[in-house]
Amino acid sequence: MRCVVKRLKKVMISLFIMFLISFIIVQGIIIHESAKNEEKKVDYIVTLGARLYGRTPSESLMERLNTTLDYVEKYKDTKIIVCGGQGLDEDIPEAEAMESFLINRGIDKKRIIKE
Repeated sequence: MRCVVKRLKKVMISLFIMFLISFIIVQGIIIHESAKNEEKKVDYIVTLGARLYGRTPSESLMERLNTTLDYVEKYKDTKIIVCGGQGLDEDIPEAEAMESFLINRGIDKKRIIKE
């Protein structure tokens, strides 16, 4: 019985070490790839919704919208897909608020696709 417990302990430690090593490798790859700041021209950009407070975008949604705005001002023929539903405490769907934000900042409505 004692031998079985020792063997089980060794197996569990080995599995934990393998998990830890694979976790570190995967996280390293993610961090390395995210550090690349390559900007490529694309035909469409998708901006995902996030929380609204009534009709006001949350901080994370504002960050997404400002990033989208920066990109589409640089690449004038890129279309924008905005998507997001309506939560219980939101006055309008997120996609509608996002579209209004972009239009109010000079983006042509024809470039925006609401999902």
